[in-house]
Amino acid sequence: MSRNSLLFISHYPFYGGPQNRIAQLAEPLRRHSWDTTVALPQEPGNAYERLTDAGVDVVQLKIHRLRSARNVGKNVLFAASIFQDISVLRQLIRERNVSLVVVAGLVNPQGSIAAKLEKRAVVWQVVDTRTPAIIRAAITPIVTRTADVVMTTGEKVASSHPGLEILGDRLIPFYSPVDTVRFAPNEQTRQDARKLLHIPPGGLVIGAVANITPQKGIEYLLRTYAELRKQRDDVYLRIIGSRMGTQDRYWNKLSEEASKLGLKDWTNSIVYEPRGDVSRVILGIDIFVLTSVPNSEGAPTSVIEAMACGIPVVAADVGSVSELVSEGRTGYVVGAGEIYAFTNRIQRLLNDPDRRRDFGAEARRIATKEFALEKCLSTHLSAFDAALRHNKP
Repeated sequence: MSRNSLLFISHYPFYGGPQNRIAQLAEPLRRHSWDTTVALPQEPGNAYERLTDAGVDVVQLKIHRLRSARNVGKNVLFAASIFQDISVLRQLIRERNVSLVVVAGLVNPQGSIAAKLEKRAVVWQVVDTRTPAIIRAAITPIVTRTADVVMTTGEKVASSHPGLEILGDRLIPFYSPVDTVRFAPNEQTRQDARKLLHIPPGGLVIGAVANITPQKGIEYLLRTYAELRKQRDDVYLRIIGSRMGTQDRYWNKLSEEASKLGLKDWTNSIVYEPRGDVSRVILGIDIFVLTSVPNSEGAPTSVIEAMACGIPVVAADVGSVSELVSEGRTGYVVGAGEIYAFTNRIQRLLNDPDRRRDFGAEARRIATKEFALEKCLSTHLSAFDAALRHNKP
C-alpha cells in the first residue's frame, strides 16, 4: 500500500485540543499509511515539546496568526506576512511531498491557500466558536472555496458558521478522541492524584482542565467556588492547566478577583501545572466543571476525558458541549456565566454521592462508546479519503 504524507498546520504555540488530537492520531494514522508532520510557529510555548515527546514529527516555521482585535500592531504584521507565510508553507509542502493539508482553526487561511496553489487536498477543521460573527462571515467563503472537506467539532459548531452547509456531505462533524484505557477510573491513581493536588482526607474536589485563558471563564469558576465555600468547608477547587505567557493581563485579573473573593490559596494551590500526563491528575477531581464563556468552545476534549474517567460534569452550554454532556444522566448543562445555576447543580452532586457515582458510570459508558480513539480515527480517515477524491482533477 502506498503511503500518504499529512501536514497538520497549527498557528498556536501552546498545547491545546487540536495538538492533543493530532498527538493521539499520529501513530494510528501511520498504521493506515499516513505519515504526519505538524507545522507550528516559531514562538515560545509548550506545544513543540509536548508533541515531540509524543513522538510526532514537528517543524517550527516563521508563520503568523490573526490576533484579537485590540492587538493592532501584530495584526498589521499578520496582514503584511500572509504572502510570506504562504510561500514558506508551499515550500514545506513540496519538500515533504505532502498529499493532504489539515488546517486547524478558522481564521488563518495561509495553509489552505498554499495547499491549493500546490494542488494538494485540504481538510479545514473548524474547532470552536471564538471567531466574531462578522469575521466568520468574511472567512467562510474562503473556507468553502479552498477546502475539499470541512470538519467541525460537533454539529452545533457547524450550524454556528452559516454557509458551511453548502458543502453537503463534505461537511463532517467529529469529536476529539480519548484514550479510554489511560483515562479510566482507578482508585489507586485517584488517591495518588489527590496527594499531588494536596487534598485532605474527606475533601471533595471540583475542578477543571484548562489553560488559563479568557475563553475558559475562570473568573466564573472562582465565583462559583467562593459561593460553595460559604455553604461547606470540605470542598476544594483545582485547575489543572498552564499559565500562558501571553495572558499575563488575564492572570492578574484573576488574582485580583481571587483576592476579593477571599480565596487566599489561588496562586499557591488552586492552579496545578500538570507537567505531563493529565490522566494521572484528573482522577483527583470529584466533579468536573467547565465555565467557558459564550463564543469560545467547540467540543472540549477535557470534558470527554473527565467522562472517560467516570467523573460527572457540570458545564456551560457553549459550542457543542450539550452534544457531550447528557443532561440529568452524566451531568448538567447550564447557561454560561450563571453562577447560581452552577452552584446549585454542583451542590446537588456534592450532597448526593450515589448520584455522583451513577452519573460517572453513565459518563464512562458513553465515552467508551462514542468518543474512543478508533471512532475519531475512522472519521478522519473517511474525511481524508473524501478530500483526496474531491481534489482529483
